[in-house]
Amino acid sequence: MSTALAQGEIGELAQIVGSEWVLDQREQLLPYAVSLDPAGDCFPATVLRPGSREEVQRIVEVANRRGLSLHPISRGMQHGLGMATAVAPDTVTIELSRMDRILEYDDELGYVVLEPGVTFAQLHRFLEEHGGRYWCSPISGPVEASVLGNALDKGAGYTPVGNHFGNLIGLEVVIGDGRVLTTGDGALPGAKTTYTHKGGCGPMLDALFAQSNYGIVTKAGVWLMPAPPGARGFVFSVPDYDDLGRAVDVAGRLKLTGGIPSTISIANDVFCLAVEAAEPRPMAEPGAAPIDEGELPALREAHGIGAWNVVGCIYGPSETLEARVEKLEQAFAATGPLAYLPEEEARERKAFGYRFDIAKGVPNETELDVYNLHPNGTSLYFLPSVPFRGAEALEAMRLSRLICTEHGFAYTNQFLCSPRSMRNTQPVIFDGGADGAAQRARDCFSELTSRFADSGYLVSRPPTHFQQEVMDGLGLHAELARSVKRAFDPNGVLDPGRFGLSLEDR
Repeated sequence: MSTALAQGEIGELAQIVGSEWVLDQREQLLPYAVSLDPAGDCFPATVLRPGSREEVQRIVEVANRRGLSLHPISRGMQHGLGMATAVAPDTVTIELSRMDRILEYDDELGYVVLEPGVTFAQLHRFLEEHGGRYWCSPISGPVEASVLGNALDKGAGYTPVGNHFGNLIGLEVVIGDGRVLTTGDGALPGAKTTYTHKGGCGPMLDALFAQSNYGIVTKAGVWLMPAPPGARGFVFSVPDYDDLGRAVDVAGRLKLTGGIPSTISIANDVFCLAVEAAEPRPMAEPGAAPIDEGELPALREAHGIGAWNVVGCIYGPSETLEARVEKLEQAFAATGPLAYLPEEEARERKAFGYRFDIAKGVPNETELDVYNLHPNGTSLYFLPSVPFRGAEALEAMRLSRLICTEHGFAYTNQFLCSPRSMRNTQPVIFDGGADGAAQRARDCFSELTSRFADSGYLVSRPPTHFQQEVMDGLGLHAELARSVKRAFDPNGVLDPGRFGLSLEDR
């Protein structure tokens, strides 16, 4: 494959997208190059910004003919997971943000059909402008992130439809050889159930395009949440770190039985304090952890938060909500000391209020203030899942806290909980301007990954430059995934190395 573009290649690609949509100056490429890899920034050869599926097809055709490597991104806003960076330098980045149309809205069956450039903020505005009958399911990150991009990377939201890939349907995909596939019922020409029925006929191919490099998704359907008649948030806080187990056991029973329909967040004190901070905390000394654990009790008292804070939302007729929250309080209080904050009081705390907005379908990126834990704060996000059981939550907490302490990082974590599992959502936050900090963070992340794998916990969403490391531990799964790559992308032009997937002879 080419490692740099000849003028003829740039010219041919410019004819497809228009010269104004070709970025090839170093300052233009920098946002697509920033990498936490010790080798340094990972610059693409050029960036193309196509405006249609047809243009994407033509780019893929040129790549196959000329032997180019393509790195498709929706909007490239994956904080802590690689942002817009490719696995290897000198690829051609295809940035799909110009493809930002909402192509269809069915207000009876509750779905939209989107292109990959549509953002959470854009979808929220659209739904509000069309009567507010349905909610989107925002993430707690950038409001200008891609709805489809997040779903395809197995991202999650806070509403009852927070399994974003699970609510994706009817993917239109330009596969590696340039052909166009529509998944599910959409494989039938003229199908009327492309966006209403997931089954299709035969193998379901949709999941092959999550966290893979088999094709470029150019549109898909998204199922929406009907707006409920009312919603009410709550916070239950426990005073000590070892209270996590009992909080998780109660929350798990309530989640599994439908008592808490939203995604449940169980956030620790450091995570909440970092979000609360108005500006980055001053460092005691270069390389030191930003918060001494001896400070935490006083800081918790000053900010009105617990060691662990269970945040969620219930939905239904407004007159029923208070009584339902009281039942939740009784369930938590039966296990030991806790503090209950109703939504009205909890909204006075920055670390809690934004979570209620997201659980009610309103995009909000306040959580990015967690980076205030350090000057020039940046992170590697550590995202394994553990079963929704108190004993396993305690095991994960103790292991992760130990490793972070040994490497000089604050243990900053929240568990995002579905009915049977919890995603350990832990940013390893460091000062991006400090010498050696990125390498220390990588060392910490590598040890977290290997020690959690040894304990039976898989990192399901690793940052770009850790994907190979995680996949290499998955045996036949990884082997078969590489075999599938050849069927969809016989020349290996799409994002070689993403999630450890390349053709063997490349």
